[in-house]
Amino acid sequence: MASLLSLLSGHFMKSLNILFGIIILSIFNIASADTMTLDVDVNQSEFELHLPANPTTGYTWKVLSFDKTLLALEKEVFVSDEKTHKIGAGGTRIYIFKLIKRNMLPASTNILLRYGRSWDDTSKQDTTVIVQFTNRPKSPDMPAT
Repeated sequence: MASLLSLLSGHFMKSLNILFGIIILSIFNIASADTMTLDVDVNQSEFELHLPANPTTGYTWKVLSFDKTLLALEKEVFVSDEKTHKIGAGGTRIYIFKLIKRNMLPASTNILLRYGRSWDDTSKQDTTVIVQFTNRPKSPDMPAT
């Protein structure tokens, strides 16, 4: 009986350790989503977001969401790496966003993107780009500093 209890408790502890490891890996995967920050001067009419890419591998960037009251996606282009003109070489995906209501922009906004293969759900990685607006006009309600 004692050896049966010992065996069961050992099995239970092993199962508990495996479960704990899965929980830790899940938390790590959630926390590993990338975040980038991009400073954008409100005096510009548009800005570019540059992301490393290699579409020949099947991996592509996709814009999932952004505040359409603040930004408009004007253009998306891929520029191959100029240093190597090899087939299959990577490059840069460029998104060009136009600023809307430049005089009434908040301190920041987010753009959510996904990098991955369209047919492979396990390869997808989300990235949040925090766009911080600089040189915003001071509000008349703000106290002078």
